[in-house]
Amino acid sequence: MLRFFGLTILILFLNQFTIFPLKSFSSFGPYTHREITFLAMEEFADSTKFEISSICAETIMQGNLQGDKLFPDKTEFHCDNSNFKGCSQNLDNIINEGKNLNGPPLLLRIGRGMHVLQDFYSHSNWAEMVAPLPILAPVEDMRNVSYIKDLQSGMYPYSHESINDQVDCFTAPESDWKLGLVGATHACMHKDGNNSIRGGTAVPGLGKTYHEFAGELAVAHTKKYLLSWYKSGHPGFLSCLVAKVGKGGCNHTIIRKMK
Repeated sequence: MLRFFGLTILILFLNQFTIFPLKSFSSFGPYTHREITFLAMEEFADSTKFEISSICAETIMQGNLQGDKLFPDKTEFHCDNSNFKGCSQNLDNIINEGKNLNGPPLLLRIGRGMHVLQDFYSHSNWAEMVAPLPILAPVEDMRNVSYIKDLQSGMYPYSHESINDQVDCFTAPESDWKLGLVGATHACMHKDGNNSIRGGTAVPGLGKTYHEFAGELAVAHTKKYLLSWYKSGHPGFLSCLVAKVGKGGCNHTIIRKMK
């Protein structure tokens, strides 16, 4: 009976991803790529006393959203298939490309790098492994590491050949979510919204779901990423900054309304 129930869940989820396009940190939210990026920009402004101008911020946002539009099946943009080394190398390549660019090409690449970082927290079991502690992952350095024990992300767009193994991922107890599971697919593991099995499950003792916890980790890492561009002194990024006035100027209001 349990396996039948699990198979039913699997079919429903597979049908969902066939009918609707894949959206990382999807519109179901509440943490979407846009919301995560906006919150990180606000925290960046609180730390530096500089806002990112609305035009630059929206260009960065578009670069982030391009990750799904332009590279839907590239595991190195979404940290799927446990391709963490490729994901980290891709992030490093994006950053190095950006160092030699200015204007929109630079800002689009900054956004693409954000997409990689944010998808890592939604698609992998890092949040499950570290909860309830808000520990950020060394995504930038994973290109130099061949293996991290039990760290895993689901398969997309391909699935494991064994239906039974896929079902086992859906029916695995929460205590096993921090372990590597054979046959784990994206549909089983992702925390893109509160509507998924893992995403909608409450983290013990935190009063928030795994989607929300992963979203908070993504916000913190995106802020760290923005601070790295700030500290690098890149003129193209610094030219986007305007002094923060009080609790925030018109730039934040404009960014909030761009949906």
